[in-house]
Amino acid sequence: MLRSDTQLAIELIESILTENFPESIIPEITAQLGLEFTFRQVSKRDPNFRREVLRAYNYQCAICGFDLRMDDVSVGLEAAHIKWKQFHGPCTVNNGLALCAIHHKAFDKGVIGISPDFRIMLSPALNGGNMVEKLFHCYLDKKINEVNNVNNHPSIDMLDWHFTEVYKK
Repeated sequence: MLRSDTQLAIELIESILTENFPESIIPEITAQLGLEFTFRQVSKRDPNFRREVLRAYNYQCAICGFDLRMDDVSVGLEAAHIKWKQFHGPCTVNNGLALCAIHHKAFDKGVIGISPDFRIMLSPALNGGNMVEKLFHCYLDKKINEVNNVNNHPSIDMLDWHFTEVYKK
């Protein structure tokens, strides 16, 4: 049935990917599969999540402190879900991290983990040259940047989910 109905096959692939992976890594997965198409946004995003998470981290990457702005607009800084929405992770500040685009993608791919004492962990699978040293290795075992309110600290339960389900040990 899938061989004869291309539209059905595309809808099935789209459904599997959007229900199981964060948006940040879906284009990479489809490229590895040799597919090229745009997904519709399935789940409704909480419009306040990004603003609240970025505000909690003072508009800086929790890992490297990246804080580029064009006038009053933050550029390249994203609100990452610790426990993915696809696995019922809530759109709450304690399930979010302000991350630059590079660290967000690495976090979603399992390259980066955050320990229960908020220290940065790096997957043993991580490799590369000078830029990897500058962007990743120099942050190993350092604490993530502080949030503006103790109630906004990342949830230990959410960090545990990420460590168990995403982080590459």
